[in-house]
Amino acid sequence: GAEPAPAWVVLSTVDGAPSHPGLVLANPGQEPVDVTLRYLAPATGDAVTLTIPPMRTVAAPKRFLEAAPSGAVLATASDGTFVPASASYSRGREGFATYAVALGIPIPTGWIPA
Repeated sequence: GAEPAPAWVVLSTVDGAPSHPGLVLANPGQEPVDVTLRYLAPATGDAVTLTIPPMRTVAAPKRFLEAAPSGAVLATASDGTFVPASASYSRGREGFATYAVALGIPIPTGWIPA
């Protein structure tokens, strides 16, 4: 596992097409956390903000993830901390399917982009 943090970079786990990307955000705290997701590279689509209830996990919207399935995501909390993880199922043709799962990379306080 990982220690909760207020900001993370979440790398894609997609490895080709077709793909089914996933991104989940866990809130181990006692208060709700608002988290904004935006793509770093390729910079595409609109940012989306999700509220993660205490002691719960929320999945990122499919439409957000499908905008750039191989892009890196910046996930930042307006207040509080959380833990993100990405997962995907790719190349599901002719029996050569792959899957991958990865935790996000925490961004140190002070390095969080505005």
